[in-house]
Amino acid sequence: MREGEKAMQAKIIPKVYPMPLGVSPAPAGKVYHPRQLALFTNTPDPIPIGIHWEPNEGEEMIIDEGISIVKNKNSSQLLISGSGTSIEKSTDQMIVSKKGKIIYAFPLHHLSEVIISSTGVLVSSELIADLCQRGIRLSLLGTMGRPLAMISSPLLTAISATRREQIMAFGDQRGVEVSKIVLSAKLYNQKKLLLLFHKKIKDSLRAENVHELAQSIEAIRGKVKKITAERIDAVRAVLIELEQEAERMYWEAIRKIIDQKFEFLGQVNQQATESIRLMLNYGRGLLYSQVWGAALQAGLEPFAGFLHVGQPGSISLVLDLAEEFVQPVVDLPILSQVSLAEIRRLQNGWLDSETRKSISQKILDRLESTQFYEEREYQIRSIIQIQSRHLASFLRGEGRYKPFRFRWLDASRSK
Repeated sequence: MREGEKAMQAKIIPKVYPMPLGVSPAPAGKVYHPRQLALFTNTPDPIPIGIHWEPNEGEEMIIDEGISIVKNKNSSQLLISGSGTSIEKSTDQMIVSKKGKIIYAFPLHHLSEVIISSTGVLVSSELIADLCQRGIRLSLLGTMGRPLAMISSPLLTAISATRREQIMAFGDQRGVEVSKIVLSAKLYNQKKLLLLFHKKIKDSLRAENVHELAQSIEAIRGKVKKITAERIDAVRAVLIELEQEAERMYWEAIRKIIDQKFEFLGQVNQQATESIRLMLNYGRGLLYSQVWGAALQAGLEPFAGFLHVGQPGSISLVLDLAEEFVQPVVDLPILSQVSLAEIRRLQNGWLDSETRKSISQKILDRLESTQFYEEREYQIRSIIQIQSRHLASFLRGEGRYKPFRFRWLDASRSK
């Protein structure tokens, strides 16, 4: 099949239905497909359309309303939403049905992750088992992209020694060291992102304010590095207070950056800050899903973090590990590429489906981009996995844990 024909088919995917019972041969210009009868009712059912092609690298292919594939170099994510949709396994395919009618079939070997982002989607237990055996993650996201659940095989790695040491680290200096490292990395990336955008602000007074806020965050980072304690419980409150102080400064600077970008829009500018905050929160949820999977594969307990200890059920270690990646993976691409159309598509305080798909693509692109790390180039997705394994090794006493530092100079040259 030629490239042009393949691209056309990827954009226009017909629904194929069986030949009606009792119908004579098809008239000229019309083709009937072999019929498929329901087992109990003996009535025609739709024949599933096999989705054997994939979008081009870096693109999203919308299969149907609420069903799309995001493709990058080494992975394909299937995004599913919409009440009345169900997914199940048939041989080596994942079958998608809507309101009881089978519609699409996706080859499982093409997928790296299945993400369900709405209520009302039914999943068969047989499919769940097969996804686990293949190492394909099944993630369930809430309305704002926050991970609600992730299903993967418990046999992917030996976890007992790592988790035992992880719990014991609450009572010694390892918990303090990890908390200081991840918070220091977060503050470093916040400062670097603000300095990157500060160079693009034309209003000199506003640019100076952003620069001052960035330097104030760096000063807080200096305070974090000086903190010492025998166990994390003794200093967690102090670290959280410093984090919150820096967070206020960061969002004050972000508002000034947003004002610079959209100040010519009049009343639209008033909702720009809130819209972008929703986008950033949704993007963080997608990042948390990736970090959660990496933590599980490293044998770590996602709910036993050191710094962000919240309510029972909080994925506190995921929040800790994600701190090194929030600014380069989420904030940078969204703040750099946000469009007026996305700002205006905010519906009753919620992001619409098109904006959520756009954010998903931005985050996936960033995860698939490369960074120089440990003397070679890695995709950021791989760096997240490596950092999780490094943390597990550190907790077991098998090495040091160093934060990931994004190459912000490269980011400034590429924008």
